[in-house]
Amino acid sequence: MDKERIVKNESLLRQINEGIAGAAAEHGRGDSQLPYVCECPVLECGRILHLTLAKYQAVRQHPARFLVANGHEVEGVEEVVERQARYLVVKKIGEAK
Repeated sequence: MDKERIVKNESLLRQINEGIAGAAAEHGRGDSQLPYVCECPVLECGRILHLTLAKYQAVRQHPARFLVANGHEVEGVEEVVERQARYLVVKKIGEAK
C-alpha cells in the first residue's frame, strides 16, 4: 500500500470518528462507551473500538496520534504510545498528516 493511499484512508477514518465524537458531544453521550472505527491504514478493516468521548478526545489532542485495534500498528511508520485492553494509540513517525 503506497503512502498516499495510507494517508487518504486514515483521513477518511478520522473524519468518521470526528463525526461520532461531535454527535456524542451534541447529544450528551460523553460518558458512554461509543463505537469508533479503527484508524489503521486498511480502509476495509472496519474494526469497531469502544471508548468514551473523553478518551477519544485525549487521542486527538495530538494531531499525529491515531486510534487503532491491537495488532494494527504499522512498524516503521508509527510507534505505540498507549496500550489499552481494547485498542492502541499510535503516533506517526516523521511528518503527521
